[in-house]
Amino acid sequence: MKIKIKLATFFLLSLIMSLCLFFDNGFLGFHYPDSLSQSPIRSVKIVKGITTVNGKPLFPLGFYHVSWQSTAVERIKAMQNIAKAGFNTIHVSSTTDINDESSYGDFLDRSAQQGIYVITEQQINLQNVVKEFKHKPAVLAWNIADDVNDGKQTPHDIRQLNHKIKSLDSNHITYISGYSDEIYKFENCSDIIAMQSYPIGNNDEISSTYRRVSLTRETVAPFNGTVYANIQAFSWSDSQEHLKHPVIPTFNEVRNMTYQALVAG
Repeated sequence: MKIKIKLATFFLLSLIMSLCLFFDNGFLGFHYPDSLSQSPIRSVKIVKGITTVNGKPLFPLGFYHVSWQSTAVERIKAMQNIAKAGFNTIHVSSTTDINDESSYGDFLDRSAQQGIYVITEQQINLQNVVKEFKHKPAVLAWNIADDVNDGKQTPHDIRQLNHKIKSLDSNHITYISGYSDEIYKFENCSDIIAMQSYPIGNNDEISSTYRRVSLTRETVAPFNGTVYANIQAFSWSDSQEHLKHPVIPTFNEVRNMTYQALVAG
């Protein structure tokens, strides 16, 4: 959690930029109430490229928590750790298990008590999750497609899903995340397009962060969307070599990618 040391710098920048940063195992933010419980979210919108909650600017700062194999208790613990470290947003996964669905409402309530906004991912029954939990104060956005340019879904597919989710919940925003230059094909598919930058230990240049975020900003600009940056804070583990010798981004590398994303946004 070294990242928390240097966050204050970004709050001033967030006032003049439309960018939100997510650290994957990692995000960036502004506007952080102690509790959301007493001020229910009535409207989350993108206004001139800025995320707003009830008309006030929000610069989300937080982490992805890939929750598919986590217990409800582990998910709550991760959220509480994020809150204690000074972040204000978490991206989590809601599974199709009926027990998880019943506990997810409790997770959202606890998040609101901690002042944490939630972006929810559900790969199979997202529409049911939206209908069930859209009234919860902690809800910030719905992730309708992760790794959107992996070839599994077309822009037409995503636009249709976006329309369905927005018809179910017009008070919150939609989110997609991608990782290649073909992200431009998914323009106007959601309120938010997040660009992933995971170069460390992946045979990529750290300087690629600026170009990727810039490309995404240009993609969303004509449609009153906004760009979120997914910044790497994890080690690649897709090979035996990576497992033996994990390469985790250093604080300076995370800081470098963060500033690139801020400037690009």
